[in-house]
Amino acid sequence: MHTSVLLLNQLPYKLRDTGAPLISCDIGGSIFQNVLLDIGASVNLLPASICDKFNISDLKPSTIILQFTDRSIKHPKGILKNVIVTVKGYKFPADFVVLEMDFNGQFYDTPIILGRPFLHITKMNIDFLTSIAKISCGDQSIEIKIFEVSNDLKKSQVYDCHTIDLLDDFDDPDVIDDCVLEELEEIKNINLEEKKEEDHLNLKLKPLPSSLKYMFLEENNLFSIIIAADLSDEQEEELLDVLRKNKKAMGWKMDDLRGIDMSVCMQS
Repeated sequence: MHTSVLLLNQLPYKLRDTGAPLISCDIGGSIFQNVLLDIGASVNLLPASICDKFNISDLKPSTIILQFTDRSIKHPKGILKNVIVTVKGYKFPADFVVLEMDFNGQFYDTPIILGRPFLHITKMNIDFLTSIAKISCGDQSIEIKIFEVSNDLKKSQVYDCHTIDLLDDFDDPDVIDDCVLEELEEIKNINLEEKKEEDHLNLKLKPLPSSLKYMFLEENNLFSIIIAADLSDEQEEELLDVLRKNKKAMGWKMDDLRGIDMSVCMQS
């Protein structure tokens, strides 16, 4: 059957990659030339740098989790509601998830993703053969060439744009479980070397006033303590006996002491 199809030349021609479907649109009075149309994204995504540029800080808090195809997890800064996106003079409302991104290009090339919510609102129909996207607004429709923009881009810009084309699952409860399991695996694989008490207990003792003296809880001058010099032999032995029984509760260097924050102790 496969051979007969080849002989009869019934297979369609193989075509090259058309590139990413990109459009130009107006957001907040600024023209962004390379906005990605992504049917695989369940949200509209906006870099936080754009909000900073427009001095927008009133983001709606969000507890959603974004999972990318490389299984990485990111938490957005918030949601920007009711943003007007203008395409070819037609205005459409959109909600954007705002995310911190690393981008060093031109402002008008800032990577923006218009996902399925926007494609649904605009009733967008993309024809990959003709490279035309049809958008409906009420009883009117417009056509946009979507691949001409990407063909004019430098290769580095295309890569920058595609690095954010990773959004796959959104608000998936399984993501949290996967994240917890990964963290547990990392903790289990940590190689914690056992502390050797001799490494930090063999200290050089400083001279003391006559009212104080050193004693040691272990042999070889380990676990040094300071006690009053006027204690009787019986009192010393009783004190040492109590301290030996509670040795684990005592800290022997700064980072062993319970309740002490090293960042506070080390401040000048």
